[in-house]
Amino acid sequence: MPGAWQISTNQDQRVGTDTETVTINLSKANFLSEVQLTLRMTNGATSNATIGGDQQNIVNAVSRIEVLGNGAQLKNYRGWECIKWAQYLRAVKPPHNRRETAAGVQMQNFPILFDRFTGDELCMLPAKLFKTLVLRWTNTFPISATAGFATGTARADVIEEEWVSDDQPNSKIILRETEVTQYTTLATGAARVPVGGLPLGNLITKVLMHNYLRSVEEGTTISYVRLGINNMSEIPFGLTRWTALQDKNKLDYMMEDDEVAQIFTMKNADTFDIRMSRLKSVVCMDSLAVTYANFTTIAGDTLTVNQSDLATPSAVTSVNGIHVIARSEAPVANCVFIDMDKKKDFSGGIRSNMVNSVDLEVTNAGAGALCVVSMQEAITIPAA
Repeated sequence: MPGAWQISTNQDQRVGTDTETVTINLSKANFLSEVQLTLRMTNGATSNATIGGDQQNIVNAVSRIEVLGNGAQLKNYRGWECIKWAQYLRAVKPPHNRRETAAGVQMQNFPILFDRFTGDELCMLPAKLFKTLVLRWTNTFPISATAGFATGTARADVIEEEWVSDDQPNSKIILRETEVTQYTTLATGAARVPVGGLPLGNLITKVLMHNYLRSVEEGTTISYVRLGINNMSEIPFGLTRWTALQDKNKLDYMMEDDEVAQIFTMKNADTFDIRMSRLKSVVCMDSLAVTYANFTTIAGDTLTVNQSDLATPSAVTSVNGIHVIARSEAPVANCVFIDMDKKKDFSGGIRSNMVNSVDLEVTNAGAGALCVVSMQEAITIPAA
């Protein structure tokens, strides 16, 4: 019997709380291809302005997203890593709306992908094998009338895409992305991340590194990366500069420049972070017709705004909405992607059950950045 695709709504505008860990039962009737989690939250009555720091957005508020089958991790990453994985695997930034305006509704989509591409009939989760199958996420929304969200405004949508067929469960491949470790960069020197190597046992296909430090340019805290096996006796992925690897990712995945389009609330000489560097273009426009805005300095991802009243002229001391569009040379800001299965047919990758270690090594170039390492494994199910 031929199969058919089915999309169903698990949660529609679920009312959440400001701080919670949510557990949602997923369908176990068919083969699960994708789960789309979308969160919305309303800004404070005056604004949601964070001057001199990272914007209070939904991604920052989501500390963990998991899919658990019989209690075991099938997906496990932070909010930022979830959308970075999806951005690489789909070559497009997941839907979002980030703004600091009064009572503005922010939105972020978190794609949780068990497939290689839309319509993939090989890679999916045979949900019917699990007694329990849940989506779990943790959010902590800062509450403030001026520098946070309005209490009680959290809403969540969960959509599932399933393959309905009588295919054998062991004919499918499960793609699992999990966080391996977090690492704080040092001033100099090489380091294995993690020290003991990546977890062994399955076919390792991809590794994602997300590295960020406020006001610091990409490639200046980690300058090089490489990946080897058996204590670096073999090196399938040689020493490569961070920014050069980003450029290669861009070509390999046919990606556009990463882009930030946000509305910030600020006044003259305020600074704000866009969490994206290697900037090639930044355009800003004041929300008021009589004022003009530009940037006096750019340090990494931190911008300092200059606002002038055209009628006076004088510096603007009141808070206004600033529309910002910035483009980066990087395809996915603050990230590099090591892909060992280029054809996506599992002929590549590292069969980690056949080696003694899989070693990821970084060259430190600046202290204090937080680097989160996650990896993708391809898992087959033994025949019954």
